[in-house]
Amino acid sequence: MMRVDRDSLRFSMSACFALAYLFSPGLFAEIRVDSSSQVFYKNATAMLGRMKDSPDPEIRKLYQEVSRASVTVHIRPITDDSRTWHVDGDRTRAHTEALDNLGRGRARNRPTSAAIYLTTESVDPTRTSWKGGVLPHEMTHAMDLASGRYNKDYKIRERRAIVFQNIWRARVNKTLREDYHGSFDTLDYQNAKRAGTLGKLTEHIFSSSDLPSSRDSNDEGDDDDGDEE
Repeated sequence: MMRVDRDSLRFSMSACFALAYLFSPGLFAEIRVDSSSQVFYKNATAMLGRMKDSPDPEIRKLYQEVSRASVTVHIRPITDDSRTWHVDGDRTRAHTEALDNLGRGRARNRPTSAAIYLTTESVDPTRTSWKGGVLPHEMTHAMDLASGRYNKDYKIRERRAIVFQNIWRARVNKTLREDYHGSFDTLDYQNAKRAGTLGKLTEHIFSSSDLPSSRDSNDEGDDDDGDEE
């Protein structure tokens, strides 16, 4: 019987593990929920579970895309600490921030870690606000950052996010969003659903940084300060 040197085996396993780390960074990335508040941690984790096991394949794939990214996505509560607030000072406004040194709202074509900031109410199952789909909305922004497909045009980014937010809302019988705070229409989900092309639309979002309709436009888009619900 061949004898195996245990020290050599340990070294070989360690070397393989190190190589896996170098060449498969996604293996070690994660969705990391802040645990400073056990209530927030419990509720946010449960919401992620709802996405992971959603009856809607588009929501399941959104979760998978973020969880399998090569970078880390943090989910943090908005607290009394002003560093967790939206840049406009609104502490009730969910938002997603790129964890790099580029300016807010700049395009990213490389995988970038992100931090999602949520109110505790938006993930609280005892409140009706969780039905609004804030987490899927912000997860879309995080996916765009984590995949390196972050469009410089905030209108495109928000329309992409509201597609998944409306998928969530439709599932829980919540009124669909038709515009972005009155600034522009967000009917991509409704139009695709009516035309029977929702799967085609979401696959486009998963593989590109724009929307099918935006490719017919000569508009270069607008930079914006960041992403929020």
